[in-house]
Amino acid sequence: MTCPLTKLAKWLVPNFPSICLLSGILLLRCRPWGYLLTSVGLTKFMTLGIFVSLMGLNMARVGAPDNAALVGIFGALALLPIVMTVILFRNISE
Repeated sequence: MTCPLTKLAKWLVPNFPSICLLSGILLLRCRPWGYLLTSVGLTKFMTLGIFVSLMGLNMARVGAPDNAALVGIFGALALLPIVMTVILFRNISE
C-alpha cells in the first residue's frame, strides 16, 4: 500500500513546469492560488540553486574540474528567486 503523498509526488514532479505556468497565469489575475503556487515555486528554485551552488563549491574543494561555471550559473539562479520573493511579498495584501 502506498502513501497518498507518494502518489501526489509522482504526479507533481513531472508536471512542475505546467504548474509554474498555471501559477503565473493565476498570479497575473491576482488570484490567491497564484500567490500560493508562486511562493512554492520560488522556494523550490531558491533551494535548488543554493544546494547546487554548494555542491559546486564542494567539488572545487576536492579538486574536481569545470565547477566555476556551475557555481556561477546556479548562484545566479539562487539570487534571482530571492529578489522575486521579496517583490512577491511586497505585493501581497490582506
